[in-house]
Amino acid sequence: DFCVNPFDTQLGCRFPTAEELAFLNNFLLLLVTDPNKEIPEEGMTGLVQAVIQDMYMKTSEKGTPKRYDRGVDKKVDEILDKLNVEIDYKTSWWEIVDILFKNGYIHEAMLAQRNAVPLLADAAGSAQDEKIRDIYGKIITSTGETLIQYFNRSITDALNQYKILGRPTVFDIGEARIVSLDLDEVAKSGGVQAQRQTAVMYMLARYILGKDFKLGPDSVNEMPYPSHITPPESIPVKEYKAYHKKRIEEIKEDFKRLCFDEFHRTSSSPMVRNQVIVDMREGRKWNLDITLASQSLEDFDETMKSFATGIFIMDGGNEKDINN
Repeated sequence: DFCVNPFDTQLGCRFPTAEELAFLNNFLLLLVTDPNKEIPEEGMTGLVQAVIQDMYMKTSEKGTPKRYDRGVDKKVDEILDKLNVEIDYKTSWWEIVDILFKNGYIHEAMLAQRNAVPLLADAAGSAQDEKIRDIYGKIITSTGETLIQYFNRSITDALNQYKILGRPTVFDIGEARIVSLDLDEVAKSGGVQAQRQTAVMYMLARYILGKDFKLGPDSVNEMPYPSHITPPESIPVKEYKAYHKKRIEEIKEDFKRLCFDEFHRTSSSPMVRNQVIVDMREGRKWNLDITLASQSLEDFDETMKSFATGIFIMDGGNEKDINN
């Protein structure tokens, strides 16, 4: 009921935006890095980037797009019946997305798209691609495995540990203007595994709440296909660009606030804190305000304190804290 696929893209987009791609690189790297180590295995950063690119290429019309399967989403099936759409065994989910979008069924097109984009499980298959194996297949990790074996094992472990990441998105905040996500039971302090889970859940929450925050006019140029790839003629490119241009203009005008409570829980999650610093550094450009709350001044990095435009102290605590 709460599955979230971090590989979802903007409506009609076969590939992620630059901001989404940066997030996916960080997120996937988090999943395939040993929680006992501070840095990933040698070559892993490049492998993750190559795998993500391959995943989207394979699920787009440039590869083998996922085939539409009746019964997966009843709402989509009902609209297709209403439109008398001819469907055969070759019909892809992306074709369904385009048909629904062109007929004004925006929400249903979004639902269909959840079945068109890559899933975390697809990462293991992309790692086996011949071009990727030629580059990364001979690198040996600290465990004695090849880098690709290590990567695939880590993906399998993540799928087993985080069921919420394993299937198409179901959890949807819709058009809600104010959203609160309670991470108390999934973001615990403790050993390295607990710290890893905390990092994963904070990153996932950041994705759910902020995936549209950094869309700008330049993003439209990469929709629905990146500018360096020629899209098939059947795709309503101009219509998608017009839809996203209007939407992005509205998003940019909105004031946005992202609040992290119990921020001390991210102390052992450098990727989460680095994402927060980026948000703080670039927030003004996106009309985005970041609020961090915790019980001690030491829970915040020096960089975070230097970026702060307002510091509120609710209780001074002991003498040392008061002096600080």
